[in-house]
Amino acid sequence: MSTVAVSAGSPDASDPRRPGYGLLLRRVLLGQVCGSLCLWVAASAFAWLSLVRVNLSGLSIYAPWIIDGAWSAAASVGWAVIVVAVIGSIVRATVQARTGGTLSRGLTLLAVAIGGYAPLVFAASSGARIVLAALVTPALVLIVVFDGSGQPRHPAAALELSPRWLAALVVVSALVLVAPFAVLHPLLSFTNLETPPLGSNPNSSPPVGNVLRPGDHVQVTTALKPGDASITVTAVRFVGTGGVLRVDQIATRVNTMPAAVVRTTPLPLRLNAWQALWISARLTLTRCPARPVTLTAVRVSYREFGLSLSQTVPLDDNTNVLACA
Repeated sequence: MSTVAVSAGSPDASDPRRPGYGLLLRRVLLGQVCGSLCLWVAASAFAWLSLVRVNLSGLSIYAPWIIDGAWSAAASVGWAVIVVAVIGSIVRATVQARTGGTLSRGLTLLAVAIGGYAPLVFAASSGARIVLAALVTPALVLIVVFDGSGQPRHPAAALELSPRWLAALVVVSALVLVAPFAVLHPLLSFTNLETPPLGSNPNSSPPVGNVLRPGDHVQVTTALKPGDASITVTAVRFVGTGGVLRVDQIATRVNTMPAAVVRTTPLPLRLNAWQALWISARLTLTRCPARPVTLTAVRVSYREFGLSLSQTVPLDDNTNVLACA
């Protein structure tokens, strides 16, 4: 009679026990961190080579553009496909190495996609989104990828996502959806300042804590940079005034922050490659809002390569009306 010893710490394909949530939490977190790092390195390399520039600050690496139309929506979907393919593949490898067996590539990517992007809809703050994604994704992997007996689910061969089809999907998403939009919408915000008395921004002056009253004025300043091509700016407006902040005047300057909102370079304004476009707006609070008002973005209309385009650029730090009396 012979016996076969199986290590209790390394489940194999015949182990009837379902992987525990704690095990999947550790492996999925490892995959998410490694996948995000790979994504950041790749995107930084493309930006350094002047091929494609996207916002890599905070959670913007997973959703770099504000959706304000069909084109930005398509580009965002294409970017999400790349994100899920990179992070999901690494999550699959880390979980598979610990649980044994072969996990469904399509089901794993589906769990990672839902777990990663659903928090963007249901959570408002970046911290809440990170926590939700970290906790929900392992649960989805447990439910979607594994059956009740602990064995990996395997859909029909015709429905499974093969490496060849995944690679083709990533290439099409990158070349057809992401690259054209990113090349023609290169503007990134690299600073925004608000003076009295807005601000969750640490650059605010004077310090946060002042009370804003109806009729008070606020000056908000932000700076944007294009990519390697020159653009001609034709119009600028701030997004997220909530109907309670009236924009009295907008000033634009190249490379230097406006000392006062009255000193401005009129539009249209020619912006050469890598020059900074400084935008300063003077706003008036017309009434106290029921909820804090957030200036989320600035919308810039411009001409590039003979095309009339527009881009809604998120401010690098949201600017909130914290108090009102």
